[in-house]
Amino acid sequence: MKRYFVIVIVLTALSASNLCAQSGQPATSPMTLVTDTQMYYNSWAKNFTALAEAMPTEHYQWVPPGITKEIANDAQTFGQWITHATSTEQRMCSLIATGKDNPIPGLAAMTTKDEILAAWRKSMETCAPIVAGLSRANMESIIDTQYGKKPLLSTIFNLTAHNRETYGEMLIYLRLKGIGAPRALQGDPKDFDGTIIGSK
Repeated sequence: MKRYFVIVIVLTALSASNLCAQSGQPATSPMTLVTDTQMYYNSWAKNFTALAEAMPTEHYQWVPPGITKEIANDAQTFGQWITHATSTEQRMCSLIATGKDNPIPGLAAMTTKDEILAAWRKSMETCAPIVAGLSRANMESIIDTQYGKKPLLSTIFNLTAHNRETYGEMLIYLRLKGIGAPRALQGDPKDFDGTIIGSK
């Protein structure tokens, strides 16, 4: 009986492999700690970009009524949430890449959608080779960050968490303006082809 079940399992696996080959779709490879981290960073960087693009230019300097510095210390315009995330990405990844803090000039003074999105894309270009270069060999490497010495893997994870947190703040602004948010990627392996957003 046991032998019978083993044969059935093997034949089922072979059939699934053949179906994938016939459809032109490769069988899904198991995710690793490295590829899963890369996939989640990529998904939320894409989600963040799509949300930033969805807000019309005229609302980039908007703050919901009643949200003041007295109520919330981090009260910001929609555009400022993006420059906040941009600053974190750029400074963190430039430190990893060069050992130097290399902020984007004039970022804090940017107000228009075009210049803010251009700065955000610049920060992703800085981070892309860092994320793409993550491997089992270097993921525990200790690197300098603006928050002290951290492992590379957890640093990329923290960047993803920060993007996701900021996305949540921005999503409220979009909904209050009656604008539907683009479909958010949820980390499905089928949405990730290994290319990191911002790669040249």
